[in-house]
Amino acid sequence: MQSTNCGIERSCETWQPYSVGCRLPRLADHAYIEAHDESLASFIIMKQSLTDVIGWFSTLVLLATLIRQIVVQWHDKNSKGVSAWLFVGQLTSSSGFIVYSALVGNRVFVVTNSLIAAVAILGELVYLKNQKALRSAQR
Repeated sequence: MQSTNCGIERSCETWQPYSVGCRLPRLADHAYIEAHDESLASFIIMKQSLTDVIGWFSTLVLLATLIRQIVVQWHDKNSKGVSAWLFVGQLTSSSGFIVYSALVGNRVFVVTNSLIAAVAILGELVYLKNQKALRSAQR
């Protein structure tokens, strides 16, 4: 076992400290920590739960905002002031964030960015439909 400056002993196989100082263990470390310090384990679980609540709430607000914009465009049959590149950029950035979030193991952002990518595709379809209708009306 090795001791860190956090006062938590960890085996070399499971402990991967950052290069300087000490990190708070992730939720995956819960079982090991609980055996050594139940109060620290409770703190980490509570912190992780609060963090997830904030993340999921933010996801709902963002999606509601984006979906509302698309509904307005669909209902009004007007995409005036909206660039097709908005949705292309949104889809591109969401795709990058999905990969990044998966690599760092953050399920909130994997789901959020997957949903945002779906909304971007829907937004692009509405935009293209509105543009087609506008071109037909101008003939």
